[in-house]
Amino acid sequence: MAISDRGGRRRVPGRGDVLVTPADPSMPRQVAVPMGAPARLFLYAAGAVISLIGPSLLVAAFVADLTTGERWPLAGGGVLAILIGVPCTALMWRHMRRAHRDSLRLAAAGVDAVAEIIMFSPAAIGDEDGVELVLWVSGPGFAFEALSLCREHPSLVAGARLNAIVDPSDHLFAIVG
Repeated sequence: MAISDRGGRRRVPGRGDVLVTPADPSMPRQVAVPMGAPARLFLYAAGAVISLIGPSLLVAAFVADLTTGERWPLAGGGVLAILIGVPCTALMWRHMRRAHRDSLRLAAAGVDAVAEIIMFSPAAIGDEDGVELVLWVSGPGFAFEALSLCREHPSLVAGARLNAIVDPSDHLFAIVG
């Protein structure tokens, strides 16, 4: 079911880096598509820069020769940058580490499986149109139902069978090409 893109790499139709995290932790969870090392390094560096903007503004506000009317807006901007930038960076780093850890775990303990599309319905993925797939994932010794969000693709129809890798211990899964 995988098709090749222009670079000759195999990809699964409709798959993107959309992660479905169920509200109930006992439900199956789909692995986010991990990024390569250069992309992770870039995002770690970008997060560090974003996190340092707030403290830099605070230092500039109180070290520079500014009037009171200029100092407090700069300090307020620094505090605001800290309150927004640091948590966003921490969440981004946590997401990247989790995706990388999950993909390593699937590589080590994953079992080949088949994910059959039982039902699909239109869904919004950010600003894009996509589909929410209800999958029946089965393999040697396990079978479970799971949800997956992905971009629309003509091959994603009810009854289509996709290749998957599953960690049978907790039903962590990934759709693969």
